[in-house]
Amino acid sequence: MKINISQIDDEQRHLFTLVKALDLPVVEQTIEELLDYVVTHFSNEQALMERSGYPAFEQHLKLHEDFSAQVTEFLWCEELWNEERVQKLRRFLNKWLIGHIMTHDLRFGRWYAERRAAMRLASSQSRCIGSFSHAR
Repeated sequence: MKINISQIDDEQRHLFTLVKALDLPVVEQTIEELLDYVVTHFSNEQALMERSGYPAFEQHLKLHEDFSAQVTEFLWCEELWNEERVQKLRRFLNKWLIGHIMTHDLRFGRWYAERRAAMRLASSQSRCIGSFSHAR
C-alpha cells in the first residue's frame, strides 16, 4: 500500500512492522513503541496536510483522534494480556490501518500529487511567460 509520498509510505510500512511484532512476551514494550510511532506518524502526516493546504485536513485529523480514542479505550480496559487479546489488538490495528490508508490517505496522496503537478505547471508557465516578455 503506497500513497506515493515517500516519508508517509515509509512510516506506514514501519507501523505494519510494529503491529506484526505484537507478541505476548513483548506486548507491553511493543505497544509502547507502537504508540510513540503512531504519534510521530500522525504528526508528520498532519503537518504535511496542513502545510500543503489539504482541504479535508480537519476531517482527517478527526479520524486520527477517533483512532487514538479507540486504542486508548482498548488498552485501558482491565483485562490481562493473553494471546486472544493480543490477536484482537493486532486484527483491529491491521483492519483500521488498511482501511484508513486505502481510503483517506490514498485520497490525500492523489490530491497532493495533483497539487504538486499543478504548482510545477504554474511555475514553468510563469518562467516561460517571463522569458517571453524579456525577449521583446
